[in-house]
Amino acid sequence: MRELFVGILLILNMAAIKGTADFVAKANPGFLEINGKGGVVRSDDFSQAGGKISGTFKVKGESFDTGMDTRNEHMREKYLEVEKYPDIIFKLDPVLIAAGTSKAFTGMLDLHGKKGKVSGIVTFTSANAVASFSVDVTSFGIAVPTYKLLTVAKNVDIKVTIPL
Repeated sequence: MRELFVGILLILNMAAIKGTADFVAKANPGFLEINGKGGVVRSDDFSQAGGKISGTFKVKGESFDTGMDTRNEHMREKYLEVEKYPDIIFKLDPVLIAAGTSKAFTGMLDLHGKKGKVSGIVTFTSANAVASFSVDVTSFGIAVPTYKLLTVAKNVDIKVTIPL
């Protein structure tokens, strides 16, 4: 009976979860910010075991919405190339959970067919873990987006919210 109970706890601690991802890309001249909202985050191996969170998180590149159809099309087809690289994948190194605090985190990001180490800050509330980090898109083989007289900064700020 004890083994069954332990097994159920393990399943609950490693249940599939869904969260959200958003990004902000600042343009030059600096009066414009491009906000990508609605990125659907999924993890099938999310764990809260041992007072730490960890897991592999996937976001469908096509799930982001910048609020403008033409910009969405450019982002998905020209820069993210979602047909070729449909998923953005992040493997989180274990982080100690402490409600009401912020902790540094690291992990491996797989974006546009390239992998790289990223780090940031995760803030824990009673209900969520909110991770914030910045990504230099050029280090993942993505050209700096340009349109007419605007050039987007190569560093894009990302925020991911995961329910606890």
